[in-house]
Amino acid sequence: MNGSAQKTALVGCGIFRKEIQYLGSQITDRCSLKFLDSMLHMHPHRLDTMLQRVVQTAAQPLLLVYGDCCPHMGDLTNLPHVSKVSGLNCCDIILGHDAYRRLRRECVFFFMPEWTERWEEIFRWELGLASQDLAREFMHEMHNRLVYLDTGLTETPCATLANIEAFFDMPVTVMHPGLDQLKAAILNGLERLDAYA
Repeated sequence: MNGSAQKTALVGCGIFRKEIQYLGSQITDRCSLKFLDSMLHMHPHRLDTMLQRVVQTAAQPLLLVYGDCCPHMGDLTNLPHVSKVSGLNCCDIILGHDAYRRLRRECVFFFMPEWTERWEEIFRWELGLASQDLAREFMHEMHNRLVYLDTGLTETPCATLANIEAFFDMPVTVMHPGLDQLKAAILNGLERLDAYA
């Protein structure tokens, strides 16, 4: 069997594409990478169907870099050749559970870099909050502030964040979580797969 055939298939949410590719050889030497459109998060049953298809056709061990983003994620990860990184969602994965839980208690809403580029598509069309008044009511009812999780791979989109701040009438702060938690989550997931080998 050649080296590439022995690699684990890493299937991740497109929200992590740049970050996982940046992690480099420690991941790419062990994994073949495939990413699905992050907008599938807005359609959990479609994501569920796609991941079930991926799992059923996998000819090698499979690591899912996802949170609990679809109805049957638990069933998929109960299979011996499938592992998933720990984390409830992408923000939990990138921040680590303790930091994520603390910020959620503070009623923070998070923006990841990939979704920040698409924020109008998400809020205006996917969530149906085209009206600024409705969007503000929705956000203010559940959150105290907005946090942009700057992973350091693209220039901080200051103009876009200013537009978000104005649209929701809420402050946006920038955090720099780095990639250590993401890397650790992936390596831990790979170790769990190795334990089944």
